[in-house]
Amino acid sequence: MRVAALRFWGLVVWLVALVGGVRAQGDALYTQYQFNKLAINPAYAGSRDAFSLAAVYRDQWRGIDGAPKTAILALHAPVGNRIGLGLHVVDDRLGVVEETGAWGSFAFRIPAGSGELALGLNGGAALFRTRLAGAFIGDGNDPVLSADQQLWLPNVGFGLYYHNDRYYVGLAAPRLLDNELRETSTAGSGAQSGRQVRHFNAMTGFVFDLGENAKLRPAALLRYQENSPVQTEFNLSALLVERLWIGAGYRSGGSLDSYLEFNVTQTLRLGYSYDWVVNELGGQTGGSHEFLLGIDLPGKRDAASSPRQFLPTYF
Repeated sequence: MRVAALRFWGLVVWLVALVGGVRAQGDALYTQYQFNKLAINPAYAGSRDAFSLAAVYRDQWRGIDGAPKTAILALHAPVGNRIGLGLHVVDDRLGVVEETGAWGSFAFRIPAGSGELALGLNGGAALFRTRLAGAFIGDGNDPVLSADQQLWLPNVGFGLYYHNDRYYVGLAAPRLLDNELRETSTAGSGAQSGRQVRHFNAMTGFVFDLGENAKLRPAALLRYQENSPVQTEFNLSALLVERLWIGAGYRSGGSLDSYLEFNVTQTLRLGYSYDWVVNELGGQTGGSHEFLLGIDLPGKRDAASSPRQFLPTYF
């Protein structure tokens, strides 16, 4: 019975992705975005005042055959006093759909008030693939499903990011191009087509003192992709003894999240999150697991001119 259930839900996931969800194909979600904002805002590049690397692996809806699995590698650094450069690589797999892409980011950083305003641009491409071997095809005459698809999807985006030592706010459109998800040879067939649609998001967060050895950080993220409802995320985390972040959050659509990040040393940080699914999939999955490895290598600026290179880094 369990095998049959897994096959059934795997088919559901695949059908949602290929027939319905891909018509509004979205970027991969991940819970620990507060520790790696480059994936959702190119203006974040260089903002940690260090060479920063973050590697993330997400195993979503564990126990469901064909559920999403995502690997992310993001690195960025300041160049001089005004420039930030970054690279963001993603491998995302959902059922028979695979997408692997890389995007470069450029940020111009301007002193503003007590903090810094950055204007960012990004550009890159992803290889989109479908692998139909062994999959059940309900309509063998559908030209979109008659053969594997493989095509390159270029994209560009922009963002704004402001931060100081106590709060941040950002606006971004990381995917501006509306790409069609099928090969040119099937474009005139009249078949319904999936599309990679435009993305927009807004985020903010604050830090409050709770005492000498504790701080509180509420944060919010709003995501919108065309033809889909706005998705909201609310998070509340605490920093203890300048080493350990412990937090929880809610994502609209049915997810309760918990996470922690531990600053092992000044340069090494480890993170983990677990998501409880509270919608109709909740009884079919063991939840979602996400792992993060972060490395920050400070530059040559002294502590007086760049205190953010020392622990803790709030944003």
